[in-house]
Amino acid sequence: MINMTKTQNNRRLKSLFFVSIFSLLTLFASTSSMAQSRLPAIPDSLKDWNFHFAGALNGSQAAYSNWSQGGVNALAVTGATNFKALYRENRFGYQLDVNLKYGQARLQGKGVRKTDDMIKIDNQIDLYMENPVYSAFALVSFQSQFDKGFKYNDNAPDEFLSSFLSPAYLQEVAGYSYQPVDFFKVKLGFSFKQTIIKDTVLSTHYGLKPNHYLKSESGAYFGLQFQKTILPNVTLSSSFDSFTSFLKPVSSTDFTWDNELIGQINKFMSANLQFSLVYNDDVTKALQVKQVLGLGVNITIL
Repeated sequence: MINMTKTQNNRRLKSLFFVSIFSLLTLFASTSSMAQSRLPAIPDSLKDWNFHFAGALNGSQAAYSNWSQGGVNALAVTGATNFKALYRENRFGYQLDVNLKYGQARLQGKGVRKTDDMIKIDNQIDLYMENPVYSAFALVSFQSQFDKGFKYNDNAPDEFLSSFLSPAYLQEVAGYSYQPVDFFKVKLGFSFKQTIIKDTVLSTHYGLKPNHYLKSESGAYFGLQFQKTILPNVTLSSSFDSFTSFLKPVSSTDFTWDNELIGQINKFMSANLQFSLVYNDDVTKALQVKQVLGLGVNITIL
């Protein structure tokens, strides 16, 4: 009886989730005529191919000698690159996004430790409707990291957590998107998701069976994207992506919420703040939080 009650509750939660999403999209659809008037025309620069490539190098350094208040000598460096390719011809669109980040810090008495590490590649094809605020899309996304990662413990051995392709996430999504204004987009679709573990020592840590390399799931995808200059020389980029497996309750929905605030100081220098929240109960029941603050050189090549 208890198991049956839990199953019924899970089904009700899933139904409520999809009804809520459908209601949200219906609300958006009801305002599409007004939104379309605010949506700017596609500029000529987005017809055919358009490329963007930028790199950033952020660092910090602290050194102490006979300093009465104390302190630890430290040197930290983080490098990041972003490449974007856009193609638009009539109702067909294609977008490639490649985001790479890697950082290390050397702390006195602690050695070298990783501070940031990301490989993220998104490929998306769009087929725009007669009303251009709507489009059908197909997305393939890949995410992993370059280097080994550890949980550092003061009174116990360091815990091995990750390495290249351990984990890696490959996700395929097909669905519809709604973009009422140029800086905001909503996406909803069906998805397949694969969790890849090259080093099987970590298999159980990421929800796989012992010594298994791959876990595949199918489910529902929901995403939000926002990018806008909110103050002079200050840009906010925010994205929310969620995956609800058809075999799990809605309360086990995986989601990632990434935010980055970039302030352009001058042509070459910028400051940025990254803030991310991740929930994946295959890894931990706790909410994962990342915050990175950087100041450094930013160069736009394309």
